[in-house]
Amino acid sequence: MHTAKQLINKLNELHLDYYEMASDINADVAIQLVDFEQLFLFLKKHNIDTVFYRFEFPSADVLQITEDVLSELHIDDDIIEVMKKDFEEYNRSVSNLDFSRPYLLSVCCLYQGHIVYIMESDYWFEDWGFGHPKRIAISMIEEKLEAIENKKEEAHLKREELRRQLREKLLADPNFHKCTNKELRRSYTQKLCNADKSIQDLFYSPKHGIYDIMIGAFIEEVWKEYKASL
Repeated sequence: MHTAKQLINKLNELHLDYYEMASDINADVAIQLVDFEQLFLFLKKHNIDTVFYRFEFPSADVLQITEDVLSELHIDDDIIEVMKKDFEEYNRSVSNLDFSRPYLLSVCCLYQGHIVYIMESDYWFEDWGFGHPKRIAISMIEEKLEAIENKKEEAHLKREELRRQLREKLLADPNFHKCTNKELRRSYTQKLCNADKSIQDLFYSPKHGIYDIMIGAFIEEVWKEYKASL
């Protein structure tokens, strides 16, 4: 891709007037040529002596793996916990890039009401291991699948242990024993969750919904177990 100096020198050599654009080219209503050579031939053939150009620059906001990026990918909390340090290190590295170096150059002219342009690109940051944050995040996750699966299994086992403890608590609770119908048990469950918000987390994930059983169904299972023990 031409640098700013190379571009200006080339335009001066061709005795062209040039102006820097403040906005992008709308490619939907423009005609794209193959390269500079084709554009210069077009300018010469139609006696056009004015062109417009624009350099595009990358930014940390575009390249960093943000919470919004992870949310759009619907990444599990367990995975984010495993990858948090890796994502933070990646984002720190992104912030150290030279964002004064462009990655895209557009040069265009006007002909009979139409925009005719060429585009050059140099995604130099990809050579350093950076790129579209969604693609990079997925790639980083794939490299740590074993650690992620281990973390998920740990979370599952912890959840099951806490459910077991909750089951034992219910079976030993005289107030639970008095809940002889579903309406009483629903009321009991609501009071239980209000008193301890972490109980809801054993059955429901804010991002992905119910794990494998609703808390109401769990309560009914424990009730059946209690009745069978009488």
